Amino acid sequence: MQETDIQGLECLPAAESCRRIDFETSQINPGIVPNTWFLTVTGVKPWVNM
Repeated sequence: MQETDIQGLECLPAAESCRRIDFETSQINPGIVPNTWFLTVTGVKPWVNM
C-alpha cells in the first residue's frame, strides 16, 4: 500500500457507520432462499481490522 492509496481513501466521503474501500473484482451469487443474492468482492484491505 502506498501513501497515495491512503490519501485516496481519506478523500472518499465519510459514512456514518462504515467506510467505502476500493476492490478489485466483484461477483453476485444467488442465495439459497429464492430472490436473495450475495455480493462478494476481493481486494486488499487497507487495515488489518477490516
